[in-house]
Amino acid sequence: MQMVFSNLQKRGFLDNIKMPSLREIQQRLATLPGYNSSIVGSKKWLEPPDANNYFKSYKLGGYDTTYDFAKERHVNKFWEDLKCHFSTVRTPVIVDDKVAECNGCIISYPFVTAA
Repeated sequence: MQMVFSNLQKRGFLDNIKMPSLREIQQRLATLPGYNSSIVGSKKWLEPPDANNYFKSYKLGGYDTTYDFAKERHVNKFWEDLKCHFSTVRTPVIVDDKVAECNGCIISYPFVTAA
């Protein structure tokens, strides 16, 4: 999340906000719907949807989806989405291959225009 944050700062989207620590990220998430204060200071892994919610709290839209890699069309869609993203938006993406109850992947990135 900090890599994405840094990239957005360099693009001028978050230039007046200092780089957050993990605790500060957790504190901000704790104020959002669906989270509570128990996240602050925890060792809970922050997943791509958490990153998406975090960036949305700064009014930066995001995209996240699950791909079931057992289905060839999902694999193809994943690669098409990445190709499209890196040929247009070009911000870092967050990928997680540990999706509960699903052989797949979640990717999340802020929607911003390419610089």
